[in-house]
Amino acid sequence: MARMWPERLPQEVRNTPFRKAEIAVFDALESVLEDDFVVFYSRPWLGEDRFGNERDGECDFLIAHPRFGILAIEVKGGGISYDPASSQWVSTDRGGIRHRIKDPVGQAVSAKHEMLRRLQDHRQWQTRHIHIAHGVIFPNAESPPSDLGADKPRRIFCCAKDLNHNLRSWVGQRLGEGREQTGDEPLGADGIRALEDILAKPVLLKFSLGAQIEDTNRQLVALTPSQFHIIDMISGIPKALVEGGAGTGKTVIAMEEARRSAAAGKRTLLTCYNRSLARSMQRMVGEVANLEILSFHSFCRHVVKLAGHQLPREDGSSDYFGKRLPEAAMLALESDTSLRWDEIVVDEGQDFRQLWWIILESALSDERRLRVFADSNQQVYGELEAPPADLELIPIRLSQNLRNTRNIHAAAAEHYTGFPITAIGPDGTSVEWLKVEDDQQLPRILIQKLKELVNKQEWSPGGTALLLPNLELVEECRALVGRTNMEVTDADEMSDDAVVIDTVRRFKGLERPVVLIAFRAQDRGTSEYAYVGLSRASSHLVVAGDQDVLAWLE
Repeated sequence: MARMWPERLPQEVRNTPFRKAEIAVFDALESVLEDDFVVFYSRPWLGEDRFGNERDGECDFLIAHPRFGILAIEVKGGGISYDPASSQWVSTDRGGIRHRIKDPVGQAVSAKHEMLRRLQDHRQWQTRHIHIAHGVIFPNAESPPSDLGADKPRRIFCCAKDLNHNLRSWVGQRLGEGREQTGDEPLGADGIRALEDILAKPVLLKFSLGAQIEDTNRQLVALTPSQFHIIDMISGIPKALVEGGAGTGKTVIAMEEARRSAAAGKRTLLTCYNRSLARSMQRMVGEVANLEILSFHSFCRHVVKLAGHQLPREDGSSDYFGKRLPEAAMLALESDTSLRWDEIVVDEGQDFRQLWWIILESALSDERRLRVFADSNQQVYGELEAPPADLELIPIRLSQNLRNTRNIHAAAAEHYTGFPITAIGPDGTSVEWLKVEDDQQLPRILIQKLKELVNKQEWSPGGTALLLPNLELVEECRALVGRTNMEVTDADEMSDDAVVIDTVRRFKGLERPVVLIAFRAQDRGTSEYAYVGLSRASSHLVVAGDQDVLAWLE
């Protein structure tokens, strides 16, 4: 049996869901490799990220042999797919949920070069040319039929069949066993000792906050489809009102209902008030025949243009958006009876005005199928006045929070009044409350926390949103982040690789795993800002404000 570092895996590691693939590889390597192999698992080191900031690095497995050399291995669980056009790798878990993952080949190559550099710098190492290689293990995936590229030949991958029946041969092949290259010298006992000094001093496996957030997020994502039974429940109801608090899956169900309706050949409209939310739904659903996804005001402009009418002159006033543009849409619908939808799905229905419901009802075809999803928080929205009672919607209630951890749900629930909502996901990390002396410190404190999450806690900027009460603070924070070379996006674009910096109002209806949010003294008592802002984070929440604001929030 191979000599393992650590010698035994702690039970808390074996019980960690996101380490299942690595644990399988750990046990397999220990079993099939002989006594003269040394295997280092999850060994950390301190390096630099692409911004020049210090951050921890890690190699999933490093195999060392005194004669054959070194093999750096990256492990990725789940079903694996690779798109060479975009260089994007995707892992699909047992629940069918797809996760974008880092390039495992690039990670293995990076670990290989880092180890060689550190070995060459070590005081016990006598510089010589050794064999050092890299490989990737996919414990749950089928073997690729051929090379994936010039730098990704089939031989560097060990997949499910290889892991179970051919692991020892694959390790030997990657280490060049039996075909030692001319000029390569043995790693030797001194090389093994140097590696142990570099990698085996930290005897405890390191768990970063980023890894905890990722694990929590995976558990929450797996819950998402569990509310889809609501779609079957309302299938025979012409008009339905689905109510629930933040995190109950209203938007997810609305998108799936619209997609299924369009797939059945029905001309379908999915609409909401927030333009940023509409764009987000467009990105998630993609191009679907028979389906149009538009914000309400984009819908109004759409039907006016289709009817060949003149749009009212836009002046940005509340009267234009609340009355003149909707009335123009009503005239267009009355003049052209071909402008009808078989089913209309409305998300965030609590934001719609009485006039707008009349317009949407007039846009329905004879099938008259209407689905409305609305927030049930009476503390923020009061008794639900929209849609009006004469629409005769059958009410359905969502009582489970599937999006937020229990800790985040508890924070937002302080600003919720309505029928009970229960969080059924994991507890997650504790909410972080950052006290500032005055509002001027808010941007600096939040950016400092953002850099800590990215550089020290190994969390991705693309999984983060920084939410602020006004555009002035948004611009100030964007300027500060610009100095770190992190990419910045907004609620409209929601780029996958960039941190979102925007107002709470524009981020309404959206979410990210990690949210950092600022509260000013003047925001105290504003229930909508608190409720909407606190509930945007699914896995980790950071709140900054002065002492009085934090006391009110908590």
